[in-house]
Amino acid sequence: MATNQPWADDIPVYVQAGRVIDS
Repeated sequence: MATNQPWADDIPVYVQAGRVIDS
């Protein structure tokens, strides 16, 4: 889903997905 996103540093995949959907 997220590969080289700036916020994909230390954030879990489920949080990443939640941020993408919430944003």
